[in-house]
Amino acid sequence: MYIQFHNMSADILGASADQDFALSAVNILNNSYDDNIAVVNQALEDFYSERGRMGAYINRLEHTAG
Repeated sequence: MYIQFHNMSADILGASADQDFALSAVNILNNSYDDNIAVVNQALEDFYSERGRMGAYINRLEHTAG
């Protein structure tokens, strides 16, 4: 089994919602509310997706080794 963890830095999280900026560039003064919310929502989806993948790896390893 090959385990790979994706980059979860603020520079990467949420970037798929808006290619112009990621979570690290959310700015309530310069960006629109909708753009900021879209990036934060996408960052949360990215994070929870990766967290789910890690949980699946842990479950598989526990059941294989146990």
